[in-house]
Amino acid sequence: MPEILTLQGDYWSLGVWTRDIESPRRTLRRTLEKRGKTLPETVVRFSPESVVLRCEFQEGNKPGSIHLPDPLFFENRLYEFDFRFADSVDSSPEPRVLHRLVSICDAFHLSGRSFRGSVNFGNNIGWFRLGLRFFVAKRPMEHFLAFEVFPTKMDMKEDLDRITQMVDKTYPLWRFSFVQKTEQELAASKKPHERFPLLWLALFRSLREELVTAVTVLSRSPHSRLVSRDRLLQLEKIKGSVSPRLEERIAEEITGGGKQRRYRIETRKNT
Repeated sequence: MPEILTLQGDYWSLGVWTRDIESPRRTLRRTLEKRGKTLPETVVRFSPESVVLRCEFQEGNKPGSIHLPDPLFFENRLYEFDFRFADSVDSSPEPRVLHRLVSICDAFHLSGRSFRGSVNFGNNIGWFRLGLRFFVAKRPMEHFLAFEVFPTKMDMKEDLDRITQMVDKTYPLWRFSFVQKTEQELAASKKPHERFPLLWLALFRSLREELVTAVTVLSRSPHSRLVSRDRLLQLEKIKGSVSPRLEERIAEEITGGGKQRRYRIETRKNT
């Protein structure tokens, strides 16, 4: 398998392989040409900024990122990652991968100074973020890299936005339940490493809507307050939901054939 990307840093180097990278690239090119577009440019991001010192791609690079003239990572394709650690990296504790999915972490194994793993992104598209934790002179260090995984038969920038907007209208936040390996982020970013997953944006929006609703209620009735009131009611006069504890008591007494009694129900009312 050809090596499609090589990176060199102070503490580790990385080689990435896949089979026939031109095949998915041709498919994506044909998809975009039908829309009058060309293959998108992309970047590999790093944190901290000084992690990578050398790369075969030199033009258009900025601090903390490497410019890729064409996409390298595609859906439904197997990629092999080989991190090779320098002698200055401690062998104990052993280096490990940082990712929110256990399946990604378990895909990597250490062999001597080499840390290898294979990842198939499946149908997950968007930003893939991978971290390394290792020790140098007993001092812990964490390095991260991130890159875009592209589809082959859709325009990720436009089609994905339309799809997610349609899904969110009917099933808010539902799409985040099946996004696994990758993340969707805001297209615009003022800082090189600014990451703002859309999940958090959607959550903030829902929290803001709840806050606005609560503030509106208070502004319309600034002097109102909730007053608790206890009432003793017979079973047939209880309406609405009751607490789980009271529900258990009622069920036990009905099953045991006990005598009719009244139950304490707490209600709240605006005054």
